[in-house]
Formats: sequence, C-alpha cells, structure tokens
Amino acid sequence: MPSPARRVRHALVGVVVGLLVTGLGATDTRDPLLLGGLLVTATAAATLVAANPAPVLRERGSAVAAAFTAVSTLGAFALAVGSDGGFAYAPALLGLALAWLGFAAGVAHARSE
Repeated sequence: MPSPARRVRHALVGVVVGLLVTGLGATDTRDPLLLGGLLVTATAAATLVAANPAPVLRERGSAVAAAFTAVSTLGAFALAVGSDGGFAYAPALLGLALAWLGFAAGVAHARSE
C-alpha cells in the first residue's frame, strides 16, 4: 500500500495532467459539460496511471496493450470526425481519457487481487 506522500504525489500528477488536457480541449470548445467531463476523466485516469505506471508506460511487446492502443486511437479519431461541425478534438480527448481510465482501472483492480 502506498504511503500518504506517494498518494498525494499521484493525485497531484493527475490534477496537472487533467488541467493540461482540459486546457487543450478548451481551445476547441467552450461546452462546460464536455470540459468538466474531460477534467474529471483525465484527472482520474492520470492518477491511476501514476499509481500503477508499469503496465501502461514500461511493459513492451504486449499484444493486449497494442490492441488497446489501436482501438482507442481509432475510436478517438471516429469521435473527432463524427462530431458536428468538422473535426473536433475535445470529444476525441474525452474518448481517449475514458479508454485510458478503463485500462488503468483494470490494471489497478488486477493488482489489488
């Protein structure tokens, strides 16, 4: 179990990444619901990845990770192109954040068992 200081560091990494991703999304849209969802989702995903970085950042050659990356990228591109008004990357960022949140939550769950 991580120490309280490590948990705080993981949360701070999550907040910084969440703010950066939301700021990037804000250049594309001003929709508060979309930006709020992006902030919460990206923050949660980054916090979980910071707490369990090995499967996400360090393991190489995993067919599962490769398939996940390919499918999440294709899905994000489809969200960006499929939005009204042309290419919109704020929905794509939200889609990627949701995918990474699910992946990171799965890793955290598997490590807790």
